[in-house]
Amino acid sequence: MENQLEVIVKESGLEKSKAQVVLDKFSNYFQIAAEWEERAKTLIVINEDQKVEMALARTGRLFLKEKRIAIENTRKELKESILREGKAIDGIANVLKALIVPIETYLDNQEHFVENKEKEKEAAIRKEIEERLEKERIGKEAKERIQNERLTIISPYRDYWVGVIDHEKLSELPEDEFASKLNQLKYNKDQDQKEQERIRKENEKLKKQAEKKEQETKDKQTESDRILREQKAEANKKQKEIENKNRIELEKKEKKIKRVTVVHKTKLAAEKKERERIQAELDKLIECPKCHHKFALDQK
Repeated sequence: MENQLEVIVKESGLEKSKAQVVLDKFSNYFQIAAEWEERAKTLIVINEDQKVEMALARTGRLFLKEKRIAIENTRKELKESILREGKAIDGIANVLKALIVPIETYLDNQEHFVENKEKEKEAAIRKEIEERLEKERIGKEAKERIQNERLTIISPYRDYWVGVIDHEKLSELPEDEFASKLNQLKYNKDQDQKEQERIRKENEKLKKQAEKKEQETKDKQTESDRILREQKAEANKKQKEIENKNRIELEKKEKKIKRVTVVHKTKLAAEKKERERIQAELDKLIECPKCHHKFALDQK
């Protein structure tokens, strides 16, 4: 285990005397750890009756805890010593550098006088260019801001831009000229809206007139249809009256014809019957062969 500690210290790169201090402080703990590693392997508790083994385990644990705390304290002690040493070294170095650096800087400036002058000129030119570019950037941003702000202001009057304002060059207009053109846009929109309102009212008036005329036409048509229906109804009524009258007269004529026919038939039947009677009487007469005179047999 000591060989392992020596390897660690050697690989750390510590100065020999400091390395020896570390070895002296920690080497004993490697030995203790090795011994207790072997002892711990012999303590195996498998049931609650092994009181002795459990007591030995407690003793060993507390002993190792004590050593672990001692190791930690040793670590802190060594590290604090190193930190104090480091702070002292840093303080001395900073004081020395504070004395040397200004002298070094002065001598460097003397040595590179020409180069420094050139650098100063270059820096001045670069600063001038940067300031000009920055000024141009600021001006461009301001121009874009004005352009966007004015574009937002005139956007409600988009339909009235033509002939009044160039919306792509708003930022170039002086404030009073922009205000004048904005007023012109507002006036144009107001006049257009008034005209649109006049046209709307006129259209509404014409629509109402057309609707009224259409309604009057419908009313007239309705009245004409009513009169036509009444005339047609009256004509139908008269037609039916004429038809009924003609039908009645026809029926009368037919009845009269029937009556005449019946009377005529009756007369004809009576005449026929009379002729048949006369004929029967004649058939009863006896004609004289000599004089051809006819006489009845019962004639006296």
